[in-house]
Amino acid sequence: MVLGNIKRLCKERGETLTEMEIACGLAERATRRWDENAPSVHAVQKVAEHFGVSVEEITKEEVNA
Repeated sequence: MVLGNIKRLCKERGETLTEMEIACGLAERATRRWDENAPSVHAVQKVAEHFGVSVEEITKEEVNA
C-alpha cells in the first residue's frame, strides 16, 4: 500500500525511489521495506512533504482501476 503509492508518485514526477530517498534524507532502500515493516510517522511526513501531498495520500489504500 505505502510503497505502491510512493512508486506512483515517483513515476508521476519522473523520479526514482533512490532519488526520492536521498532528497528526503532517508536510508538507502528504506522505502522498499515499508510494505513489510511499518515506516515511522516522521519518515512518511518527509515523503509527503517532498511530494507536496498529505500523509493520507501516502498511506491510503490503492484503488486498482
